[in-house]
Amino acid sequence: MKRHTKGPAASNLAAALVLLVLCAAVLIRADAAEPRRMNFDHTQTGFPLIGQHARAQCESCHIGGIFKGTPTQCASCHMQGSRIAVTVKPANHMPTNAPCDQCHTSTVTWTGARFRHMGVLPGSCTQCHNGSMAPGKPANHVQTTASCDTCHRTSAWVPATFNHATVLPGTCAQCHNGSQARGKPANHIQTTASCDTCHRTSAWVPATFNHASVLPGTCAQCHNGSQARGKPANHVQTTASCDTCHRTTAWIPATFSHATVTPGTCAQCHNGSQATGKPSGHFVTTRSCDACHSTTAWTPVLRYTHSSPNYKPHNAGVTCKQCHTSNGETITWPFAAYQPDCAGCHASRFKPDAHKKTQTPTTVLYTVSELRNCAGSCHLYTDNTFTTIKTTRSSHHRSTDGGF
Repeated sequence: MKRHTKGPAASNLAAALVLLVLCAAVLIRADAAEPRRMNFDHTQTGFPLIGQHARAQCESCHIGGIFKGTPTQCASCHMQGSRIAVTVKPANHMPTNAPCDQCHTSTVTWTGARFRHMGVLPGSCTQCHNGSMAPGKPANHVQTTASCDTCHRTSAWVPATFNHATVLPGTCAQCHNGSQARGKPANHIQTTASCDTCHRTSAWVPATFNHASVLPGTCAQCHNGSQARGKPANHVQTTASCDTCHRTTAWIPATFSHATVTPGTCAQCHNGSQATGKPSGHFVTTRSCDACHSTTAWTPVLRYTHSSPNYKPHNAGVTCKQCHTSNGETITWPFAAYQPDCAGCHASRFKPDAHKKTQTPTTVLYTVSELRNCAGSCHLYTDNTFTTIKTTRSSHHRSTDGGF
């Protein structure tokens, strides 16, 4: 019987199988030793990936697959000659040895940097703020040789404060000419006076104007609605000059002399549009304002004249609304049968037992109608014939008394 021997084909197959097993083992070990990137938390390295760093490829920082020793300082990568292809400090950058992240706080953009001026010497601003390294003085800036920090602050260019202490009075327009600094607007009051005649160095408004040299009655030459505030559309109709009623300190309060106003014509102005008129809850009357009010003020009401011949003065405790319940001049008599005498209102307060007409041979009492005018006298008669007066009582009640 012949022994079979392995041929070349069988030997090659065996070698291939052995190589395949070895490769698989190596791959398994490598996979176990090197975790996949998607499962790696970069914050564990002390350098979290944020901003542009989160979008960078690993190999752009970890050159040659070397992780250990990768620099974390900005300037280690963002510098000329760096092995990493990143943006670097430009040639016109402000000269500084400070680390990037001292001013550049964002990893998304270089702009929006904040510079701390604590170590900068006063008056040396232009060493950096020269228009190339950092924003400098613009072409329309106020002409001055003063240092930036004389007026500006390190937090922002505006608002700026300028010390006018050394500025000569009357020379404002040398700077405030509309180009170097804000000047007189087109609708300004026509005047050749210097700015500081009315304005202060702290602010343009409020401005104070000295009217001492203004001729009385010439207000409208400036106060015409364009140069200065003028008469509004709802102003009282008048051809009088502003200074007839208004003062130069303020428009209000205004004082109007009613000396030339014809009595009874108040409503021509006091109609609610030109001047304050009668309110909706006003006492109902057709009388003119000056029948009750004075020209100095609406209140208190100084006078009201009762035109009815039947009216009798009452004590001070009686208010108008106690009689004028409908808030009008015409009143309704509570006891119309006794009008216009006192009983027309006071009949319910009449006490018959206190008003005896006679006591012998029987007691007879007066009626309300007989004593309807409380101010009249009443007599006590000797008997029921009512022919002889025993006692004459003087009128007991007065409309000005506090009670009966």
